[in-house]
Amino acid sequence: MKEENDDASPKDEYLNLTEAERKDLAKKAKDEGNKLFQSKKYNKAIKQYTKAIELYPDSVYYGNRAACYNNLGKMDEVIADCTEALKLNPNYIKALKRRAQAYEKVKNLEQALNDYTALCILDEFSDNSIVTANETVLKNYAEEVTNEIIKNRKPKLPSDTFITTYLDSFRTKQEYYDESNTSVWNEEQGESLFLDAIENTKLKNYKTASEQVDHALQAGIKNNKMKAGALRLRGTYLYLANSMDEAIADLEESLKLDPENIQTHIKLASCLLEKGELEPSLELFDRAAMISSDDPDLYYHRAHIKFMLTQYDDAIEDYKKSAELDPTFVFCYIQQGVAYYRNGSTPTAIKIFEDASKKFPNSPDLHNYYGEILMDLQRFDDAMNEFDKASKVAPQLPFSYVNKAILYQQKVDLLNSEKFVRKALEVDPDCDIAHVHLAQICLQKHDIAEAVEEYSKAIEVARTNMDLQQAVMCREAAKAQLDVIKKYPDIKEKFFK
Repeated sequence: MKEENDDASPKDEYLNLTEAERKDLAKKAKDEGNKLFQSKKYNKAIKQYTKAIELYPDSVYYGNRAACYNNLGKMDEVIADCTEALKLNPNYIKALKRRAQAYEKVKNLEQALNDYTALCILDEFSDNSIVTANETVLKNYAEEVTNEIIKNRKPKLPSDTFITTYLDSFRTKQEYYDESNTSVWNEEQGESLFLDAIENTKLKNYKTASEQVDHALQAGIKNNKMKAGALRLRGTYLYLANSMDEAIADLEESLKLDPENIQTHIKLASCLLEKGELEPSLELFDRAAMISSDDPDLYYHRAHIKFMLTQYDDAIEDYKKSAELDPTFVFCYIQQGVAYYRNGSTPTAIKIFEDASKKFPNSPDLHNYYGEILMDLQRFDDAMNEFDKASKVAPQLPFSYVNKAILYQQKVDLLNSEKFVRKALEVDPDCDIAHVHLAQICLQKHDIAEAVEEYSKAIEVARTNMDLQQAVMCREAAKAQLDVIKKYPDIKEKFFK
């Protein structure tokens, strides 16, 4: 009789046995392994399961040996044995679950997500613990991928549409310099480049302008007020490119040179808010209010913060004050209407939009926002009428087309929904919300591969870290679904029934 540590390969002993004999011996070895497992003698149990595998490979034997390795904390061996078990029986739920948990423990979150997603689909989402584990792994993996993207990505300005909308939210004329002295400053390289940057900003040549203002500051600007303006402009572009730390540094330096500039206070507050620093952001607005209590931009942008904090009554008051100081600014009325709607005052919101529509009939933003509220109220025909007005006034902007796509999706008309979202991307290829919506349509059409592509495009143009992580999460979930379909081709119909 051979000792357990005999170097001779046990397989050689079984070559002359019939299949039935090997199968019977394997079962006996497995049963002995089970007894040892129950007694927590895991290493001895492993030997019995190994013997069973050598006699007659079976998914259960690999699964049982994986259970032993799991109790010994040997996750690599768990993964290897579960993989072998799944080769023999792809629907072996216990092995798939154990491998998912092992992948999670060794921080291989991508593979853990693939396995948990497969478990959810195979089990038709009936096991709440697995569904929860899947959601947790997806969130953690998306965060991991997002952090890696942030670490390696270069700052990039958002679409021209986004930049224009942001810049148009400021009305106060900026005095960057004493215009009577421009002939003197034009002789200096830094000053001249800065003046060019201002002009290109007005012309919406934003990429060129951002490069020029950076070169201007590198070349040097002697006049302090002009330098403060250049720092504010560069800080604005850095903010738009989501380079918050660099933007904050520029805006803080600008405030030192021009401490009473309201717009610099507002933009610095916005940067701090993006970083989650609420109190310092609000303090900057308080300081700005002490400098000037009649700046409409101050109230408009402070209202945004209150709106995000769901302090709708306070937000409405600030929007009203901004409108009193400058009745020509349509966004005060738009946001006031939205705030009333969010606060549950639908009739008041509707009246504000109706009155504003008479005052600003050619504002695409007004028609889009009003249409979104009407769509939320299920007044689809009225909403479409507003979106039509928006696209007629500004056919070069993507938002009315995206809204039409969303409306048609709510009406379960994917053909028209896709038509309009593709139109949105035609006029603005960098519209992140259009890429996300197209991805959602692709998922509804069961075209997961294209959905992954669209989410990837949304990731490329996402401006904020929150938008980026959301797009990453959706993409990785779709990729996991693709992996399941690849491994289980017959499940596609079941999954999409």
